[in-house]
Amino acid sequence: MILPFTNEFFTPNYSGYFFNLDVEIKKEFLLKQNFWSDTIESSLLEGIYRKLYEIELINGNEKFCSL
Repeated sequence: MILPFTNEFFTPNYSGYFFNLDVEIKKEFLLKQNFWSDTIESSLLEGIYRKLYEIELINGNEKFCSL
């Protein structure tokens, strides 16, 4: 199971994706997502996004993950 970055939980794309999941998979996701907003600093997320931007867009490397 691949879970998105915490901030993605609030995007329309993720909301639609989550809405269409099977009930049992939703339960698994919710168990793992429960405290994510309490443990991830926004500065860490921003750093990850910046690094991915650098790797994929500035350096021109092929996309290796989906956000």
